[in-house]
Amino acid sequence: MHHTNHVETPVQPSKTLVENAAIGSQIEHELPAWEAIKAYPVAMFWCLVVSMCVVMVKFPPFGFWCDK
Repeated sequence: MHHTNHVETPVQPSKTLVENAAIGSQIEHELPAWEAIKAYPVAMFWCLVVSMCVVMVKFPPFGFWCDK
């Protein structure tokens, strides 16, 4: 059995693809907060869910008034 080590060369993105990505990134960075929230509601939802999970880990499950 003969094995060859075939290494594929990475595909170089076209110049227009890179330019369009840079323009899109610049447009997204210039979005006001409310426009960004409206443009990416699913990302906002997951950001809030993960943030609340991190915050709620610190609090006891039955409130501060329960004895342990």
